[in-house]
Order: sequence, then C-alpha cells, then structure tokens
Amino acid sequence: MTAHVVQVTIDLDTLAATAGAATRGPWRWEQFRYGPPNLVGRAGEVGIYEHDREVIEASHTGGCGCRAECTLTLEISPEDRAYLETASPDVVLALIDRVTTAEAALKEAGQP
Repeated sequence: MTAHVVQVTIDLDTLAATAGAATRGPWRWEQFRYGPPNLVGRAGEVGIYEHDREVIEASHTGGCGCRAECTLTLEISPEDRAYLETASPDVVLALIDRVTTAEAALKEAGQP
C-alpha cells in the first residue's frame, strides 16, 4: 500500500507565536457530575502559583437540569482559538515528519 503524501507549508513563527499566546498545557478534559466537560490547561506563575484555566468552557443556559431542551455555549479565548486553528492536524503531522527527517539526517551524519 502506498502512502498518500501531502505537501504542507509550515509557518513555524506563527505556530510558535500562537502556541506561546495560548493557555499553557498540558490540556485535559475535566468532566463534572452535571453538565458538559471543559477543556482546561494551566495558568499562573510556574512553580509559584499555578492553577487550572478553562481553554474551552461549556456553560448551560437553562435551569432545567436537562441539556436536551437547553442551549450549551462554548467559550474560548481568541488566543486559544488562533492556536487551535494554527495547529491543525495536518500541520502537526508535517512538523513531526520534518523533525523525524532531521533526526534521521543527524543520525546518518553521526551526530547524536
């Protein structure tokens, strides 16, 4: 089976800028007993005062206790939205391919 190769242009400066502006990782889904899950990351000063920060926060507009008849709203900061849009799967996979190729070239040249 032949793999289909897609050429992707990677703007590493934009990727680095949007990643630097986004909520620090690691990101994880946090499920509460009631309501939808939130995607949370880390905020605050590393090693001094760190805390969870919502990357995507789902809020429930109704008081009925049932999501079937209510509207859910997802809130995401402009910086995190830009990062998610910039770090699409094709970009991440192309970046991984680039790193793998560079590591192989270094190994072949006898460099660690």
